[in-house]
Amino acid sequence: MKWSKEQDTDNIDLKCKRCRGIGYIIVDEEVADYGYHQYAKVCPVCKAGNPDDQRIKAGLPQKFFTTCFPDFKFDLYQGGTENIKKIVESFFMDFGKWKDRALGLYLWSNVRGTGKTMLACALSNSLMIKNGVSVRFTTVPDYLERLKQSFNQKPEETDHARQYRECDLLVLDDLGAEKNGTWQNQELFRLIDYRYTRQLPVIVTSNSPVNQLECDVRVIDRLYDMTVMLHLPEDGIRMKKADERKRMFLASVLSK
Repeated sequence: MKWSKEQDTDNIDLKCKRCRGIGYIIVDEEVADYGYHQYAKVCPVCKAGNPDDQRIKAGLPQKFFTTCFPDFKFDLYQGGTENIKKIVESFFMDFGKWKDRALGLYLWSNVRGTGKTMLACALSNSLMIKNGVSVRFTTVPDYLERLKQSFNQKPEETDHARQYRECDLLVLDDLGAEKNGTWQNQELFRLIDYRYTRQLPVIVTSNSPVNQLECDVRVIDRLYDMTVMLHLPEDGIRMKKADERKRMFLASVLSK
């Protein structure tokens, strides 16, 4: 698997041929209570010690550094996720087919804490590990704030938007949370239109369906064309996962 132009541009030092500098490898093995045969583990060669960790370059939240697709538990929902799981699994397993059709995912739910960001990060990690895909993750408000801050820098110093325009897969988190103004709409359109015209896929998360976004209609039209919309169940699994994590921690504390 060749590394993309974006990764070559970043001058990545591929010290480990086993994991290609990512620090994790995909292992084919039965996963108990999940029924999935692939998961990520620390590379036995470099022990994930590469300072050029692709998760950092990608901008993934540290909370989800070790989260891969098999870690996402669809059974935490009340039900109705069979087709969603199949579609998302296809995006991971057959990413080349999706990329050839210039299709990404639009993950939305009205309720916060339904796992949209976690699922987007799980897919990102798995695609970086399995396919060497160059990923960039950003919330939409953070992206716009970085652009605003770059106005005070010399043009030749850096092009902050370039990495988001040209990566293999862009994850735009929390679309709709940004301030809705002329400048914000213009910059968001420039980013989406660049990827749309060059047929580069995106994963978008939002608390609104795409046709109810309060942004430039050109952005809405392009996102509608370039993503498959998946309505995640309106079920706050973040609290369920938090309860499970704290229960396990307290059990270990009380067992001493």
